[in-house]
Amino acid sequence: MGALRWGIALADRTGARVIALNCLQPPYAEVSPSDHNRLVAERVREVDDWLSSAGVTDVERLVRMGDPRRLLNDVAVELGADVVVLGRSRRGPGFLHVSSVAEHVAHHTAVPLAVVLDGQRSPVDIVVGLDGSRGSEVALAWVAELLTEGSATVVGVRVTDDADPETVAEVRASVEQSLAPLRESGVSTEALVMTDIAAADALVGVSASRDADVLVLGTRGLGGFTGLRVGGVALKVLHHAPLTLVLVPSE
Repeated sequence: MGALRWGIALADRTGARVIALNCLQPPYAEVSPSDHNRLVAERVREVDDWLSSAGVTDVERLVRMGDPRRLLNDVAVELGADVVVLGRSRRGPGFLHVSSVAEHVAHHTAVPLAVVLDGQRSPVDIVVGLDGSRGSEVALAWVAELLTEGSATVVGVRVTDDADPETVAEVRASVEQSLAPLRESGVSTEALVMTDIAAADALVGVSASRDADVLVLGTRGLGGFTGLRVGGVALKVLHHAPLTLVLVPSE
């Protein structure tokens, strides 16, 4: 329910519609048309009751039968979704529990994916990972579409292996340049350059220390033999970030 409420709050800011997708796993290998219709109808009633009991009325409901790992991406493309929103729990020894569904969708999604921690508010304080790539610029552009003047604070974070003061100053200037369009539109921004730290650790640490609401990262395009979008940094952040994470595909 936390993910749904987060999605509704996001839609309120952008004027988007919200579609609550429920994926019904087939109970056996082959399901007859009559059984399919009966099972879907039963699930529709259950979902409607669940939404009603939670006081949620301003969403569209959609029930599909199939593996949620594939259905979420397929339905997002079919409906032309702007973002897919999934929830995750705070449970887990030493890290936040990320389900196989969320990880699979993260690797294969063609649209931005928000993995929402229970109880998170809609974005007000935002951290964006920047590395000079097209992916990070696309992620920053996605953030810009959400914001209006004075609606949020955005911290752009970049990590460099070179601690030379001259290099750090050049990198900071690059981050400032990336943030300039947001700043000119009235959004409060901050450029932060870190050295001698792994990128994932830096992003998670800054997000936690700033009590940020959301961390936004760009992901690479599909490539190689595996066709996976999420690299090592994004995957580590996905498993360890103590806040909502948005992954934005670069293409």
